[in-house]
Amino acid sequence: MDGLSRTRKGTVINKIEKSLFVHKDDERSTNAEGGLRSRKLFKPLPPAKQVEAEALAAKKAQEEEERIQKEKEESGIQDHLRRCKELNRVSFEYDVNLVDLVDNMIDDGMGSEINNIFETVLYPRLEKLMGRKVTDLDKKFFVRSLLSSNVMKVTKDKLCDTIATTYFKNIGNLQWKGMENYEGNEKTMEKIQEAIRRKIKLAEQINELTKQ
Repeated sequence: MDGLSRTRKGTVINKIEKSLFVHKDDERSTNAEGGLRSRKLFKPLPPAKQVEAEALAAKKAQEEEERIQKEKEESGIQDHLRRCKELNRVSFEYDVNLVDLVDNMIDDGMGSEINNIFETVLYPRLEKLMGRKVTDLDKKFFVRSLLSSNVMKVTKDKLCDTIATTYFKNIGNLQWKGMENYEGNEKTMEKIQEAIRRKIKLAEQINELTKQ
């Protein structure tokens, strides 16, 4: 009785997926001693070449995806550098800061339009929801949040690029045309930047001497 009443410990398997097995008919599977259990065998693993080929294909697909992503990032960086160069050119040749110009134009123009829309559509509903009046500080926060969003930043960048390349033509070659030993706009800009760096370094040295 003690042996029969003893509780077996372990994990009880209630169900085994049939897809994990294949059936094999042999002499043992047909006799009473073996029964149906002897006919069930685990499926063999895929051939090593198949596993290797699948792993290689997955690796190539991942490498291709990484390559495409890297090309997109590099293209985006190059495009950003080109826009920065154009903005710097306009600032130098025309003494116009397009970033500030576009910021002021959009913030002042669109800001008032957005605020008018919010006054009609958003603020009345928001006051009912909050149970209090929307303050001027709240209104400034909502408008500023929209104007400083990533979508608006991309719009401003595109607008600056369009204005720089369309309305502010490159006049660098004309600007330095009569200069002696002229070597082109890029070389001239490099010389100017080098002169500015020397001037800054000289000013720092003068400041150090005056402190002593």
